[in-house]
Amino acid sequence: GGMLGILGDQKMREGPTTSYFGVEVASSPIPGLFHRRSGAPMLALSVVTVAPMRWELTLVPVVFPVDIDLSSRVALARVTNQALEHRLACSPCDCLWMHKRF
Repeated sequence: GGMLGILGDQKMREGPTTSYFGVEVASSPIPGLFHRRSGAPMLALSVVTVAPMRWELTLVPVVFPVDIDLSSRVALARVTNQALEHRLACSPCDCLWMHKRF
């Protein structure tokens, strides 16, 4: 009945390689693996500054393509990266860009 938050944008030393903002990088399949194993919906979060010391948090469901191979770690990482790209595009200045993924 609860929620589990996973930081899917963390730098990976190992992991499936897939596109992230047009660059092939090692990516985390962990959010997708939890989705596959639990059947729970995956949500992506964005944070947007709306005023000084005021933020708007938005959670949107991650939509998996109907033909996705859930046994593929690459496919799961690709869906995670696409969801991250869409959320980060909402407000790039509000993102924490401390991981050198490129």
